[in-house]
Parts: sequence; structure tokens; C-alpha cells
Amino acid sequence: MTRLTVLLLLALSVASPIFAQQSFSVIVDNNSVTDSCVKQMTILKTELAAIGAPSKPWRWIVACSELAWTDIVSKAGAADTCCAFTLLDKRCTFVRGVRLADPLPAITPGYIVAHELGHIATNSTKEKDANEWAKARGYRWGHADDSHRSTVPSRP
Repeated sequence: MTRLTVLLLLALSVASPIFAQQSFSVIVDNNSVTDSCVKQMTILKTELAAIGAPSKPWRWIVACSELAWTDIVSKAGAADTCCAFTLLDKRCTFVRGVRLADPLPAITPGYIVAHELGHIATNSTKEKDANEWAKARGYRWGHADDSHRSTVPSRP
């Protein structure tokens, strides 16, 4: 079995008040941070900057491979999610990196981040609450109409 490693990405940290209380990590295979992993983290940070990071300390973890995502989902018991999940009691959000860099047709990186921010802002595990928070900011699941809000180029 491939060894998964959690790395704190200090090199990717942006000296910005937006991220003052945020920490960013990745889970990678074989102790190797790839260009793809760096891209995934950059997309996450870009979306957080556009939407607004939480005002409280929060940890963001990107699973940079499908193996890492499968392992995280299994350990957390979050099998019913395709893109991300938030553990409110741990102040931590896990994001499936491939869904940032290669999003599903109607689920943009902006929606993924806005939805998870909805859980954080409402302090709720209910999908309805997170969806309503994201929708109030112009992001809706199942609709590509928030693509204009994303600062990340969409796929052709």
C-alpha cells in the first residue's frame, strides 16, 4: 500500500490578512508534492480569497490523489461526498483536489468552496444550510451559472 503523507505547505502560503487564521496542508502519495497538487492548492486559495475565508482559525486539507481521497473518506466515514467535507468540531475541511483542477460539469471549484464555507458560517452539518449560504452568494449546485464568479478558468 502506498504511504500517504500530510505536508504543511508553507511554501504555498500567501502573506495575506485573508489567510491569517487559515492553515493549509496536502495529503500526497510517496512524500511527493506534484505540480498538480500545487495547482489544486492554488485553486483552493484563489476561491477562498474570492469568496472570503472564515474569520476563525481553520485548517484546509487537499487530498492530492484519488488514493488519498479514498483513504480520508473511509477514515472519516464521509462516503456520501464527491468533492469535500467539513468537520466542524475539528475546524477542518477536506477537499478532493481533482475536483478543483478537473471539476465535474456543474460543480465548479467556487461552488465546492462556497458550500463548505456555508457549513462553517452557519455552524451546521446540514446540507440545506450550506447550500442556502452558498446560493445567497451566487453559487448553486447543479448549475454552471456560478462559473462567472470563479476566478479559475473553466474547461473548454
